[in-house]
Amino acid sequence: DPRFHLLAAAFTANAFVFSAMSVHILAMMVAKGFSATQAAALGALFGPMQVLGRLSEMSVGQRLAPTNVGAIALALLPASILLFVFAGDSTWSFIIFAVLYGAGNGVMTIVRGTVPVELYGRDHYGAVNGAMAAPVLIAKAFGPLAAAVAWTVLQDYDTVALLLAAVAFSALVFFGWAVKRRRTQ
Repeated sequence: DPRFHLLAAAFTANAFVFSAMSVHILAMMVAKGFSATQAAALGALFGPMQVLGRLSEMSVGQRLAPTNVGAIALALLPASILLFVFAGDSTWSFIIFAVLYGAGNGVMTIVRGTVPVELYGRDHYGAVNGAMAAPVLIAKAFGPLAAAVAWTVLQDYDTVALLLAAVAFSALVFFGWAVKRRRTQ
């Protein structure tokens, strides 16, 4: 089923980017001129923002189809990374980055469980999620290493972040194709 491959590619690309950013974000912030303490304080916002994202999904997301919530969550990652790259020296921009980045990831944990049900039904939920688990886990493990290699070659975290934003955007595109295929079939 092409929808499965597109959905798996979307979730895998998203996991790759989130994992890479999560490991490198403190160094990226220090490269932007933040002290290690400031970077850690901004990084500490991610967890609460994940919870806020999940709470928002539980209240507002109930009125939207899981695929619509998924599109929003997937769009937050490249948007947050672009904000991070182009924020300049505005601390508020970095706080908004942390809100979008954390909330998007928090909602994605729900999306990865609800979208397969919407696309394939409850009877196939276990098989679909099980088949998607391996590439997602591999991407989570490989993402930080790939970002480290990219930084070693490029010596510029903004360029690495832009590459990661492109991968995150591809996740949104793959997801859109998967959902569109469902609607046209």
